[in-house]
Amino acid sequence: MRIFYLISVVLVATVESAHGTSVVCSMQIGNTGPFFSQNCNQALLTPTSALSWANVLPATSGLVPGPLSSSIDGDNFAVTSNADFEGLDNTALAWNGTQWVPAFLVTTNGTFAGHFNSETTPPGPPPEGVLGDNLLGAMAAPGTTNPDTTVTLTFAQTLSFVEFQVSSLQGTNSNFTAELIAYDSGGHILGTYQVVDTGGGGQCAGLANTAGPQPCNDAPYVQFYDPEDNIASVELVMNDTAGALLDTLSVAGGTAVPEPSSAALYSFGILFVFLAAKRGHLRRWGVLTGSTRD
Repeated sequence: MRIFYLISVVLVATVESAHGTSVVCSMQIGNTGPFFSQNCNQALLTPTSALSWANVLPATSGLVPGPLSSSIDGDNFAVTSNADFEGLDNTALAWNGTQWVPAFLVTTNGTFAGHFNSETTPPGPPPEGVLGDNLLGAMAAPGTTNPDTTVTLTFAQTLSFVEFQVSSLQGTNSNFTAELIAYDSGGHILGTYQVVDTGGGGQCAGLANTAGPQPCNDAPYVQFYDPEDNIASVELVMNDTAGALLDTLSVAGGTAVPEPSSAALYSFGILFVFLAAKRGHLRRWGVLTGSTRD
């Protein structure tokens, strides 16, 4: 459980620190481009399924090595990283029945006060039932660092769309660059989606406001859309040596269905042959064309 992140937030601020964020997004199709400017946080496609990371790794997990495995809408997938994984709740404070207190006084769940959604109103008596969004943390193992933190999601069935919110681990209202690289089943790059975020990384100081937590909820989305349903895996590359945080996974596609016209023609042909044979039409057709003897 990453209690030291929580403690540092509570110590640095008990009121929300004003901060502004700006996000620039771009998408590259294929290995050579071209690049396109994107409207950040505007989905390239409407997702059809969503998965909370709490279903993959609960916030009681502590640090665990990968790979992780789960499924979304019947599509099995694996999660690997050059870091360890930890399930986390996005919060700094929890309601103890009378006031907001450091979350570790109320829950044993791992917490991180990041730039995602969190509880803002007292939900009732303890134990606190709602502790903010369920996050998947990719954390550098103690005593180690990586040039970048990478997280790879590999799907059993190819998809047309993959999306999730992302943020860096270090700092408070810090800057980061995140890139999502999409691959087909042959390992070829379909394209990339890059986010350059100013002020949306690390911890959200407003969550430490003991008068009432004030979530940032401004972590950007990374996403990729392929209309031909070719996405077999995506790799997140975060320029943070300590780690990365992922929120809810959303996808679209992944259902293997024959081409409607081909399927319809094939089914109709089989049905026609069956009915024709049953009613003797094939024999009569053979007589008319001279291909059978009567």
